Amino acid sequence: MSTRVSEYQQQIMERICAACVDRKGDGSCGLDPALECEVQKHLPEMLTLVKGVTSDRIGDYVERLRQNICRVCNESEKDGTCDLRSRLDCTLDRYLVLVVEAIEDLERRTAGDALASAP
Repeated sequence: MSTRVSEYQQQIMERICAACVDRKGDGSCGLDPALECEVQKHLPEMLTLVKGVTSDRIGDYVERLRQNICRVCNESEKDGTCDLRSRLDCTLDRYLVLVVEAIEDLERRTAGDALASAP
């Protein structure tokens, strides 16, 4: 994993893990070890998704999520419905706002650092 992707992963997971419904009382991850965190699993796609949208509306990010990730997800039906989403159990859907915030915050900080170090 590249250093840059690692930075994104760290920022994203710090936010998500702090709010995760699978988090144990002591703050450690309570996700079943046989399962993989869907945010980590789809990190490259999530980075592409967020960087490909410029909007103040979360609906635009949701639309892109449905188009790019949900449509190929094994949990989605051909008509676009998803039982996981309807039960509020889709990790990507649940934490999309936190993912968007983490990526955009890191992008702003990186741009600010570049401006500050410019001659």
